[in-house]
Amino acid sequence: MKDQPALERQWRLLHALEARRLGVSLYELAAEAGVSQRTIFRDLQLMRQIGMPVQSGTGANGRKHWKINPDHPLLRLGFNPTEAASLCLGFRLMEPFAGTYLWDGAQTALKKIRSCLSEDALRYIGTFGQAFYPTRFGSGDYSKKGEILDALMLGIEERRYTALTYQSQQATEPATRDVYPYALAFHKGSLYLIAWAAEHETFRNYKVDRVTDAEVLELRFTRDPKFDVQRHLTGSFGIYHGAGEPQLVRIRFTSEAARYVKEKYWHDSQLLHDQQDGNLIAEFHLTDFHELISWILSFRDQAEVLEPASLRQQIAETIQSMNQVYATQPPAVNANKTPSNRTPK
Repeated sequence: MKDQPALERQWRLLHALEARRLGVSLYELAAEAGVSQRTIFRDLQLMRQIGMPVQSGTGANGRKHWKINPDHPLLRLGFNPTEAASLCLGFRLMEPFAGTYLWDGAQTALKKIRSCLSEDALRYIGTFGQAFYPTRFGSGDYSKKGEILDALMLGIEERRYTALTYQSQQATEPATRDVYPYALAFHKGSLYLIAWAAEHETFRNYKVDRVTDAEVLELRFTRDPKFDVQRHLTGSFGIYHGAGEPQLVRIRFTSEAARYVKEKYWHDSQLLHDQQDGNLIAEFHLTDFHELISWILSFRDQAEVLEPASLRQQIAETIQSMNQVYATQPPAVNANKTPSNRTPK
């Protein structure tokens, strides 16, 4: 433990103090960290100097100890130091929702926490964040969707019909339809509205990025008491919801891809079977293959669908279409044309 980075040691030190409300001695803290008492004392002095809620005291038996200061403003908010630090760092994950009510609420909470900490303490917490940086690759931008999200949440909470103006990926122009909004799901950086589509008499998922307007109507609907979001998406390999009974899907991954597949959680139904040759057989029970096809193709020749035959055929047809695209030279591009900064729809 002697080569443990100072920030990690100090983070663990805070955890140790939070776990012992009556206090803990310098000797015990040093023994747990595997460093000298002088090192722990310097850590504690640093945290106290920058305004973290750490204090020393003397017990009834005259023994000196260290503990979290229960009278610190942060504790009155109901947060201990590591909870506050985690929330301060975690707020960066809310950046895709900048400008929405979700972002505003997060910022209000963040201001309350920051008001209880000194600038030095905030800078100290910020050093933890240098080791963690979430990218926004492929995430949606909802900074201009605040009113739409407010309307959708109102429709969900008050169970009111909502007129949704929506342009699907295949449509050439938006269309308005009445839906019964049930829930919002967050998947791969994008928000989806799960709603009962009256015209289709089934549940459908609507990508919020493609919603151009949402008007909450006065008429209310009766929510299906049996509806459960998790159960609704049980047969989905992500967000696309299919009808009918789940089908068994078996995919063989080469040894090169096997480790990556085993490192992650993909679906509630997944069963992963190691093979003697190093390959991996993955099994899923799914009602929709839309997202699954893209996932399989991302492995190139390191993944092969074994069953069902219909999925194997879809993969083969997709590969054939891609071969046709790349069989000829691309058309000439005008190099003098000013590049567009517009995001493709």
